[in-house]
Amino acid sequence: MKTETKKKSSEQRGMFPLFSVIILTYMQRHLLEECLDSVFIQSYPNIELVICDDCSADFDVEEVKQYIEKNKSKNIKSFVVYKQQKNIGTVHNAQQGIELSSGRYFKLHAGDDMLFDENTIEK
Repeated sequence: MKTETKKKSSEQRGMFPLFSVIILTYMQRHLLEECLDSVFIQSYPNIELVICDDCSADFDVEEVKQYIEKNKSKNIKSFVVYKQQKNIGTVHNAQQGIELSSGRYFKLHAGDDMLFDENTIEK
């Protein structure tokens, strides 16, 4: 009887646990694409993206989802785009983002922040 050995990828072995980047936004839609692009270029191979908006007038969930689908790189394993029903403030918006995330590790990230080094998450 022949036994096949399958090699597990580094991600499957847990070498790269899921890392959640939680982007908190409020009236920053004009900056969000540049922020997202800075996450897309990250070298870390197992990223979950959670965008949690605090009821901005300029934030359209479907528009943001379409941008992510069109532009994300293969390191983005999943994403959530959520808009609060009413403005609840930064702390509660951050808490909601954490609750929506499922990564072993997470980074809270403002919608007007950029990651200029492609190894920021990996470091």
